Amino acid sequence: MEIVLTPCGICQERLLYWGDDLKAGITSETGNLQFKTLKEIQPYSWTAAYKDEELEHFLDRVKL
Repeated sequence: MEIVLTPCGICQERLLYWGDDLKAGITSETGNLQFKTLKEIQPYSWTAAYKDEELEHFLDRVKL
């Protein structure tokens, strides 16, 4: 059986730069591969505490 590890918290934070609708592969409790959005995996991300216009400055600085 193959196991896919869910991205760690730091990786999830980095992936959030591309949006909370980005999907990551995770292994369910029953061993099945599932794809869930970062919003589903990390519903209480620190970005949820800010309004979109407050995040614009941050997002402008981290764009590649």
